[in-house]
Amino acid sequence: MLPPASERGGNRQASNTAAYDDHPMSLPFLRLPYYISAFHLMIYLRAWSHLRPSKRRQKSTLYFLKLYCTVYLMLPSCVVNRKHYKSVRKRRSEGEVEMRVRTDARRQAILETATQVFREVGYERASIAMISARVGGSKTTLYGYFKSKEELFAAAMTGAMEEQGRQLTAMLDPSQPDLRRVLESFGEAYLRLVTSDHILAIVRTAVAEAANSKLGPELYVRGPKMGWEHLTTYMSHLKERNIINSTDPRIAAAHFKGLLEAGIVEPLQYGAEAEFAPREAVVAAVDAFLRAYSRSGLVIG
Repeated sequence: MLPPASERGGNRQASNTAAYDDHPMSLPFLRLPYYISAFHLMIYLRAWSHLRPSKRRQKSTLYFLKLYCTVYLMLPSCVVNRKHYKSVRKRRSEGEVEMRVRTDARRQAILETATQVFREVGYERASIAMISARVGGSKTTLYGYFKSKEELFAAAMTGAMEEQGRQLTAMLDPSQPDLRRVLESFGEAYLRLVTSDHILAIVRTAVAEAANSKLGPELYVRGPKMGWEHLTTYMSHLKERNIINSTDPRIAAAHFKGLLEAGIVEPLQYGAEAEFAPREAVVAAVDAFLRAYSRSGLVIG
């Protein structure tokens, strides 16, 4: 767990101070020759600029010899500085990578805690103070990651939805020859997902907040709409291979989704009992879909 922002700032300041203290030019035995050489160089250049052209020709060898010696004395300090700053940049880069890793871990811890709180008490009763108390730290730290409770809720809920959605859409493999089996497996997994208490709570919250904020549309885009697009893509593959007879894959996907949800999802959203058992609903939905969209003799048998 990361320390509070104030402590992180203190640590950063301390590290900067330490880097300055370790700077080679902070050591007297390196700093003094550097300053003397720079002073001599300034004097030589100024004196050279005030000489008459004839004198410049006479003393050019002497002045250039002095200039060469001065620059030669400055080189060791410059080389040490270059090596030092390379090591400082390397340490700073490693520190930034470590900080990003710690920041990502902190954000994930906040999301996991927020998900737990939202599930326990609901969106309305949950607060940033409650979540920050559980995760450890202040509300200011939490607001550094998420601007509002709405944004935190959307991130927490859609994170779980996206992971489950990826597992679900992985079942839609157009290379599988048994279309009925693919649709039934997908349908059963889909109903398990959308009828879970977690998803039902998200949907109810999104509907309740739709009129007052952008939470509802955001959850829809990152949840149901994304899944609907994957299903549409699968239907497009079936259409290209002449497995289904559909002029618009989007309509075919919407019809299959509606057949799966009929008599199941809507009653549960109102807190009532589903009209059908999930397995019964899936078999009936797949039968109806294949009768409507399959080419004769290809998938029904």
